[in-house]
Amino acid sequence: MRLHLGGTGALGKRSIAASVPTMLRICQPVLLAALLVSCAEPGPTPAPSDIEAAVWKAVEKRSESWVSGDQETFEDTHHPEFARWLARRGKLETKTDLDTLWQRQRNRRSALSQTVTPERVQVLADGRIAIAHYTLLEVSEYTGPDEVRADGEARKNGEVSASQRRYSDIYELLDGEWLFVGGHRDGINLPNRGEIEVPEEFRKP
Repeated sequence: MRLHLGGTGALGKRSIAASVPTMLRICQPVLLAALLVSCAEPGPTPAPSDIEAAVWKAVEKRSESWVSGDQETFEDTHHPEFARWLARRGKLETKTDLDTLWQRQRNRRSALSQTVTPERVQVLADGRIAIAHYTLLEVSEYTGPDEVRADGEARKNGEVSASQRRYSDIYELLDGEWLFVGGHRDGINLPNRGEIEVPEEFRKP
């Protein structure tokens, strides 16, 4: 089969020259579409063990920033669409509420220690969503004034308490970083609502 592009004279040369830009105009949308498809194709999904390690690192980062008092890092670990039920207040808190949450909690209680014990990570949506299940042992000191709460619980300034509760946190991989979307804390179903004896190293004489 032969492809006829025109004669060998001047007219044939002009026909060939004129057909080149025409062919480019015709092919341009096809080439552009192919380029967009190639750019949109996701890269290889990381191994499950790598995803789990990255998720646990994100959990630890949020915990460590709370204990160290690094409010900026703590807020940065939260997803833009973060939402979670606010304990004892019957409303959903969002990322815009984090500053209020921080001030309220940090002004009355100082975190002395948090220990994350991993249980399991569920990876969903082709490695973009993860649910981290873990137990958190927290030791804190009450820094507010002596008071008796509405539920009858008495608290004294300087009192140290400890809790061990179960968490299920939802994370989304956004711009290469695992961010906390929201989750569930299980304390109601635990003995004494998760309150435990203060570890010996934190007991005051």
